Amino acid sequence: MTARSGSFWDYLGRLAAGLAAEGCGCGAVLPDVDGGLLFALRDAAGRRHVARLRPSGGENRERGPSFERGTAPPAMIRRLRRAFLRFAARNPHPLLDHRGQDIGEILLRRGGELPEIWREELVPGTTRWSSFVLEELVPQSGALYATFRDGERRVRLRLTDREDPRLAGAERVLPVGNLALSLVEDDRTPPVRPADQVERFLAYLVARTTGPRTRIRGDGATSPSVTSYGGEVELNPFLPEGRQGASGMAAALSSRRGSRLKVVVFGDASCRQTFPPLRRLPLFDSWSCFPVGTAPEPGGWVAYDFSERDVIGGAERRLERLLRALRRRDPAVRIALVQTCVSRLIGDDVRGVLRKVLDDDAFVVLDPDFQAKDWAVDALVWPWVLRAFRRPVRQRRNLVNLVGLGGRGAPWAAELAGLLRDCGIGVNARLFPSFREEELERFDAAPLTVASRCSIVRSAFAGVDRTAGPSRWVTLDPPFGIEGTRRWVEGVVREIGGGPLRGAARDRLERACRARRRDLAPIRAALRGASIALVAQSRFSAWIFDPAEIFGIRILDLLTELGLEVEIFLHRDVPPPRELVRAVEGRGDVTFRTFDEAGALREALAASRSRLLLTSIRRNTPALALGKIPVFVQTFEPGLDGAVRSARRLAAGARFRFLERYGRYMRR
Repeated sequence: MTARSGSFWDYLGRLAAGLAAEGCGCGAVLPDVDGGLLFALRDAAGRRHVARLRPSGGENRERGPSFERGTAPPAMIRRLRRAFLRFAARNPHPLLDHRGQDIGEILLRRGGELPEIWREELVPGTTRWSSFVLEELVPQSGALYATFRDGERRVRLRLTDREDPRLAGAERVLPVGNLALSLVEDDRTPPVRPADQVERFLAYLVARTTGPRTRIRGDGATSPSVTSYGGEVELNPFLPEGRQGASGMAAALSSRRGSRLKVVVFGDASCRQTFPPLRRLPLFDSWSCFPVGTAPEPGGWVAYDFSERDVIGGAERRLERLLRALRRRDPAVRIALVQTCVSRLIGDDVRGVLRKVLDDDAFVVLDPDFQAKDWAVDALVWPWVLRAFRRPVRQRRNLVNLVGLGGRGAPWAAELAGLLRDCGIGVNARLFPSFREEELERFDAAPLTVASRCSIVRSAFAGVDRTAGPSRWVTLDPPFGIEGTRRWVEGVVREIGGGPLRGAARDRLERACRARRRDLAPIRAALRGASIALVAQSRFSAWIFDPAEIFGIRILDLLTELGLEVEIFLHRDVPPPRELVRAVEGRGDVTFRTFDEAGALREALAASRSRLLLTSIRRNTPALALGKIPVFVQTFEPGLDGAVRSARRLAAGARFRFLERYGRYMRR
C-alpha cells in the first residue's frame, strides 16, 4: 500500500480503529515532527494517556518498535505494541519504515525532478492530510514548495537546508534534522487543531525519508531567480519578508523586575514550534525590530521545562503548584502563560487550572506556535494588558496617552512631552512597545489616546473597543523628521479640542523647528551628493514605501529632509509596486535604476554611487560585500532632536570608506 491508494491520514485512522478493536483504548494516532508516532489512549477507568512510538532507525530499528509509555500501565503498552506489530504486518505502509537513512545530499533545482522517495508519497491532487489536499509541488533552486488547500484555506510550506539564507527572513521555522520547514503562506485561523497541521505531516514524511547526514543544495544559486514571479517564490536578498516581529510577546517578556506581571513559558524548552520568534525579542537586549523600542530590563519569568513524566502523563498539578506559589508571593500577580504545542497535545486543561487559581482578568494564554500569525498574539495580549492593570480614575482635562512611541525612558520621550507641555497638554501614559503598570492604572484619566498610524500598532490593539472606554482613540502619523514632528504636535492639539495651534504656543513650536533646521544644515551640507539605495524588487519589498508597514515613516520625505538623494532599483520586466507608485507620485527628486536578474541587481548595486543601503537584515553580508553601509529603520528616531541624531548617523555611514576597500572579502 502506498499514498496513491490511500492517504496516510486515512491509514492512521484505520490504525487507531484497529488498535481500539484489539482492546488498546486508542482514540487517535498522530505523526510527530521527528518521525515518531503519538497514540491517544484511554484505560478501562476512563483515564487518558499518551504513548509515543520512538522514531525508527539505528538501534531502535534493530530492536523493533520502542514505546515511551508515560503513565500508561505496562500491560497496556505491551498490548499496544503487540497490536501495532500485527496491524503493521497485515497493512504495511512505506511511511512506517525509515527509508533514506544513507542519503547524503538532495539536489533541488527549478523544474528538476524530485527524489523517487518523495515522488511516491507527494502526489498533487492525491496526497491528503485531513481535509487538506496537496495542490502543488514546485522544486526551486535549493528549495521545495508544497501548497495544500482546503476550499478557501491555503497553506504553503518551503523545505530547505537548515543553513539556507532564505530562513533569515522567515517568521516560523521547523527544523527537521539538517533540513528545515518554513511557513510561507497560511490562511488558517489560529489556534490550528492538530488535524489541520499539514506541516506536522510533511515534517514526519521528511524525517522518515532522510537521514542524519542529509543536506539540500541548489544548482549554485542561493535564492530563487527573481524572474519566478508566477510561483510567488521570489526573494529580495537585501530585504527579507519578515520585518516587524512578535511585538506582543516582546512586551510580555520585557516586564520589569519586581513587577506584578509574570510570564510562564509552559512546555518543552526544546519546542522549536513555539520559540523561534522569541530569538528576536529583548530577553537581555534592546528591541531589534520596532524603531521606538525601549524595553526595560527583563523581569521575572518562569520557563517550565516538561519532564518525560509530564509529556506522557500531564503537568496540571505541577502547574497549579507553580501558580499558587506565584500568587502567595504576590496576591495581585498577573500571569501571561505561553503555551506550547506539547501541553495542548497531551490535553492539559491549562485554562481550567488558571481559573482555579486566578481571576479571569488576571491571566492570558498565548499560543505563539508554528501556525499562528504574530498579529493574532498581539491582538490577544494587548487588550488583556489594558484590562489587567487599568483602574477606575477621575478624568482630567488636557491629558493624552501616547501609543506606539516607546516608554518613559526613550531618548525622545522628554522632548515630545516638552513640546506638548508648551501647548498646555500633559502626557498621562505611554504604551507600546513597552509599558509601565503604574501608568496603565491611570490610563483612563486622559480624555484622548493618540496611537501611531501603522499596521503593527493597529494589529496589536485591534481587540480594544476604542469607543467604549473613557479615553477617545485617534491615530496620527508618528513624529519622524522636523516637519513630521511639527504636524504631529499640531494634530494632537487639534484632536484634544484646542483647534488650530495659535498664539504663543505656535511661536514656541516654530522656534524649536527653526533651531533644529539650523543644527541640521551643516549635516545636510556634509551629505550633499550622497545617496541611499532602496530595492523595490517585488511585492515582498514594497513595504518599505508604505508608511503603514514601516512604522508610519514616510521614508522618501524623511530621507530627503535629512539631506540624502535616493536611488530606487526596479526589475525591468515587473510593474512597480503600488506602494512605490503612490510614494513617488509628483516627486522629481528620485533616481530609478533597472535590472533584469538577481546577478544584475548585485552588479547594479556594486556600480551605484550610493554608499548606503536601506535593509532590514542585521548582518547583511551581501550588502557589506558590495561595499554598502546598511541603514535600518532603527536609524531614524522620532522628534526634532531625533531627526538631527538620525542625520548624524547617516552622515557617519556615508563617510565610512572601509567597506569600499575591504567589503569584497566579507564571507557570505
